[in-house]
Amino acid sequence: MKDEILYYLIWGFVRLLSVLPRKGLRFVSDVLGLIWFNLDKRHRELVVDNLIQCFPGEYTPYRARRMALRIFKNIASIGFEVIWSMSKSRQKLMEYVDVRGFNNVQNELDAGKGVLLLTCHLGNFEMLVPAWAKIDLDHAAGIYRRFDFRPLEWLVSNLRQRFGARMIPMGGKSRQFDKMLENNGILLTLFDQNAGWYNGVPALFFNRPACTKKSIAKMVMRTAASVVPCCIL
Repeated sequence: MKDEILYYLIWGFVRLLSVLPRKGLRFVSDVLGLIWFNLDKRHRELVVDNLIQCFPGEYTPYRARRMALRIFKNIASIGFEVIWSMSKSRQKLMEYVDVRGFNNVQNELDAGKGVLLLTCHLGNFEMLVPAWAKIDLDHAAGIYRRFDFRPLEWLVSNLRQRFGARMIPMGGKSRQFDKMLENNGILLTLFDQNAGWYNGVPALFFNRPACTKKSIAKMVMRTAASVVPCCIL
């Protein structure tokens, strides 16, 4: 009961925010991004160091710091853009969506192959699933990890699936995923996080050692599905 009350309180609050103009929400997110940037020294220095290391000779410490601020503001804007979209009907929101390159997916489906859409935390990745409504992917599903906080789990699930998209939580579902791909289905998954040395595969990322997940590769080997990268801008 407590979780349900919290869910409705959160839902009501974000629903009220959603009626604000987009510029107003962006102003709020920029302010929060600025505060976050100044308070979170550990992540701020990590972003600055990553920029300098990944793009040698391109970023001075000053320029990297300015770019890091833009990154913090951009990340802060993701949730507010999602909130802004809540007040939009399917038809209205699709006016902002332009799908490009779907022929690359369709060609694989026509060849009798399932498709694994491989995406990353680029742009407003939370809007990628609702954007599917533009092409009516009734045979597609997204893979995700559940939130530990149940009211947030319910809220995000409703937002992602409000136009008919289907989300499937990870955990003991490998056979279900395999079956979907074997039956010419489409699966979407994020795949750009460190897996941890105990269950990943060592790899170089921007010439730095990292550990990537092996689950996707094993799934593709089992099902002979095609892999098509995608992102949202």
